[in-house]
Amino acid sequence: MSAIKRCRPLLGTFVEISLSDPDLPERDLEDMADLAFGRIARVQSLMSFHDPSSELSRLNACGHLHPLPVNEWTHEVIGEAVRLSRVSEGIFDIASPADEAMAGKGNFRDIVMHRDGRVSFRRQLSLDLSVISRGYAVDKAADLLAAQNVRQATINAGGDIRFVGSRPSNLSIGAPVASQQVQLHAQVTGPAVATTSACISNRRHHWKKVSDILHPRTQKPMKSNVSVSVFANTCVQADALAWVVLLDEPQSWQSLLAKEKASAVFVTAKGEMVRFPAAA
Repeated sequence: MSAIKRCRPLLGTFVEISLSDPDLPERDLEDMADLAFGRIARVQSLMSFHDPSSELSRLNACGHLHPLPVNEWTHEVIGEAVRLSRVSEGIFDIASPADEAMAGKGNFRDIVMHRDGRVSFRRQLSLDLSVISRGYAVDKAADLLAAQNVRQATINAGGDIRFVGSRPSNLSIGAPVASQQVQLHAQVTGPAVATTSACISNRRHHWKKVSDILHPRTQKPMKSNVSVSVFANTCVQADALAWVVLLDEPQSWQSLLAKEKASAVFVTAKGEMVRFPAAA
């Protein structure tokens, strides 16, 4: 069986692509990997928050002045982000006021998705796609590999993982336990998975160690030291839902997981693993 594993620095992390197919020569797998990496690099060039020449930066600078035409991929990922923001009632939100003095006065509802592929803002906003653009890049690479009918593929971009073809029954998930990074095994229940955590850092709030993550509604540091992995149909879904599960109330995110046909795995600070919905 021909099999390859390739790794490149992209998306602020290392992206690893593993391919295997008994009916294809290794050269064909190499070509597929190159094409997949090309798609990932394309997403990075379009949606980088920090690159002033990116399409996203141009939209952040001028979107409140007039509608701007954007690439089909950029339009698609912003549209999906708006949808996920709506169904999570703003717990997940890619939009924030461009001026910190206007905190709380701009959100996803101020994004206008025009049918002709343009995007505009009702007020000056700053969009940050970093939570889901990595997952979107992985999804686009996976779509390409699926179209090539490769027997098996795994794409891993810093914890955003997508399987094409056959997938493993269990997955090793890194989680912070007792100030150490440990590997635990979770059942794979979907083709995509994303993991996030409110790891406690050395930063202090009221003399207590807290997370660097701020709750979107209270703007206070998270006090949890829980890791959350979400299995879903796409990495974009998994990325957004992982944040919702981490930040929202259980009755809300449990309902949302059911609607999105996703599942979540918690790892507590004591190393206990809890799955939602619970295994039958």
